[in-house]
Amino acid sequence: MEQMYKEGDTLIKPDCYTYNAVLNAWSKSGEIDAAERAEIILDRMLKDAKIEPDVFTYTTVIASLKGSGRNSVKRSLELLSTMQKGGMLVRPNRYTFTTLINVIGKSGDSNAENLCLMMIEYMKELYLGGDQNSRPNILTANGILGCLARGRGLNSALEMDRMLKRMRQPIEKGGFNIRPDSISYNIAIQFFCRQNSMESILRALGLLEEMKKDHIQPGLNQYNYIIIALNKLHHEDSAKLANSIVQKMITSYEAGEKYAVPPDSVTFNALINTISRGKGLETAKLAEKLITQMHHLHHSNSYENVKPNVRSFAAVLQAWARSGQTKTAAYRAEEIIHRMEELYEVGELELPPDVYW
Repeated sequence: MEQMYKEGDTLIKPDCYTYNAVLNAWSKSGEIDAAERAEIILDRMLKDAKIEPDVFTYTTVIASLKGSGRNSVKRSLELLSTMQKGGMLVRPNRYTFTTLINVIGKSGDSNAENLCLMMIEYMKELYLGGDQNSRPNILTANGILGCLARGRGLNSALEMDRMLKRMRQPIEKGGFNIRPDSISYNIAIQFFCRQNSMESILRALGLLEEMKKDHIQPGLNQYNYIIIALNKLHHEDSAKLANSIVQKMITSYEAGEKYAVPPDSVTFNALINTISRGKGLETAKLAEKLITQMHHLHHSNSYENVKPNVRSFAAVLQAWARSGQTKTAAYRAEEIIHRMEELYEVGELELPPDVYW
């Protein structure tokens, strides 16, 4: 189009919308040179076509910087400064700031958390000063949560907790008056599950209850994050808590409670793995009891994807191996392997035991 216009065809002169469409395509392309291409197009737009960019133009160029490295922070802030020096047509809005927060949050910059928090505070300041288009929304808040979720340790956990609380508070009282949504909770639950502490896992479990109070349906993945986190924690209370959560999931589901979520084989496998790290006869018996429970639930036709698999049986065999009951363990192991062979023959197990081991 540019070449045809230069050659005299005035009917197809590219305008701001044309360039914006091309910029948008590059920003969503996922190509490693997307940011570079977007900058070239912006430069051509300004210098060659003599077309004034609008707020969408600059916001899209900023979006193209996402994932392009630590220099993306410096360049995105430069673009923001250019917008703020321009007129009404390029004044940054909540979408610009939210895009900027996402770019900073994924930049890997060591100061990303502070920059993102400063940005949302600046947005609130602009809003309270009369700029209605700068009011933070749920996308902005989730961008902040996503940035905080990339951190680790006590400070990041405190900031995550503080942000979740401030989201609900009125703007006049230091908050943002934004109700968390399912994405907010999912980000926070995954974050707390990665912190490798019982306190953080209990916080994630509490967030599931907060979801229900907010009339948001928790997902199975969120329960599984918690059970898997308990499995990795190796805390003395991990097995007891994990089993309590799973059994409550079952009783709530069978009672028809609102927001109830049934477990699947991933849930049970993580639970059995957690239990199998313990020692003693009762631990092994509980592990085997759970695989029997999986089998019954699977054949009840009320549960999907809860069928025992080779990983389930492997965890039970591990529990017996650690039980300290040499003769009993050997007998039970033979019985379990025989059961696996029978299940494989009738198509209930995806692999025979000798393939897995």
